[in-house]
Parts: sequence; C-alpha cells; structure tokens
Amino acid sequence: MDRVSIKERGVLRLYTCWRRFRTLPVIEFPDALNQIERLLICLPADPEEARQAADVIPELIRCLQAESAIVLGEQSATTSCTLSEEGLQVITIGDTDRRWTGSPSSDLIDRVVGSGLNVAVDLSLQMDLLTSALCLQSKAPARFCFCGPYRALFFNIQIVLSDQTDPLNSEIDPINQADLLIPSLSNSPYVRLLHIVQRMTGHAPSPQESTWQVK
Repeated sequence: MDRVSIKERGVLRLYTCWRRFRTLPVIEFPDALNQIERLLICLPADPEEARQAADVIPELIRCLQAESAIVLGEQSATTSCTLSEEGLQVITIGDTDRRWTGSPSSDLIDRVVGSGLNVAVDLSLQMDLLTSALCLQSKAPARFCFCGPYRALFFNIQIVLSDQTDPLNSEIDPINQADLLIPSLSNSPYVRLLHIVQRMTGHAPSPQESTWQVK
C-alpha cells in the first residue's frame, strides 16, 4: 500500500474536494489512443525500479505510436537509465520543482506540458504526489498508472496486476496463481503493464495476464 505522510493526506483531501465538484470527460476508446503527438512517461524514483521501467519505454512509445515523448524523473532515476530513443526528451526533477506541499511547481508544469499532452503514463509503483498531480494537470485525455489508493483522484486508467489480487480467490486462473508465486525480472510490473497497453492498442503479444480498469 502507498505510504502517505500527514502533509500529503491534507493535500489529497483538497484534491478529493476538487474532484467532488468537477466532472471529468469520459474516455473515448480507441480514439484516446490514436494520433498521439506528445506522450509523458514518469519514472519511479528508485534507481533500480527506474532501470527496469526504462527497459519498456522504447516499446511503449512504439505501441502507442507517439510522435514525441517526454521522460520525467528524479536525478537518481534519470541518470541510472539509458534513454536514447529518437524524439525522446528527458526532464530531470530539480530541487525547486517540488512545492512544499509535494505538488509540482508552475515552472515544471510549463516545461513538461508545453503545448499539451495526449497521454500520460506514471510508472511509479508507489504513488508520488508530484508525478500524479503533474499527470492530472497535464489534462491528457488518457492517464495511466498502477492501481493503488488515491490514484483515482489523478488517473482515469489504472492497471491492476495479478499480484494485487487475493491469491486465495478461487476466481483467479492457474496462470495468474503461478504468476503470484514465481516473480521474475522478465515478468516485472513494467513488462506486464506494457503487455496490457499492447493489447489495448491492438499489439497483443500474449494471452491475458492482468486486467485494466477505466476510472
């Protein structure tokens, strides 16, 4: 479960109130994933997790057919990754880019969002208030993340992996039960998220292993 500080809880209450009185547009599939001009991908803060996440970025960009992409991350994350795809812009989160509340500064929003984004993907396994709020404020029609508490405040597509389900649930098929018991690098959360997005865009390489939910 995501760890949330007392300060972050206060900020999340404000976002909850904001969402309560605001109607967000409904996602139109498959149009929301067509003609993607600008894609935002947020890296996990942990360097090792960022390296694993970076491995799927080239294929994620290709299956979404994005014309250009921005990869955002902490300095420890971006420096630990090899990101050399054509049309890829890397933005490192600096000391002044995070407000005292944990949300992104206006300058960071302007640098990242620019003339607008079509899709935003947060690859953080644990919720990061800065990247979550940035994805929301980008106004991207489709915003992906892993499933977790509070994330529905910021994202409209949450990826539910099989290990986020009760392994004793009789409705889980044998493939998903094996997946719960035998984790491996090749079956990392980032690879599984990629496979789900590939299926959503018509590039499915394998049978169903997880689910996705539109919020």
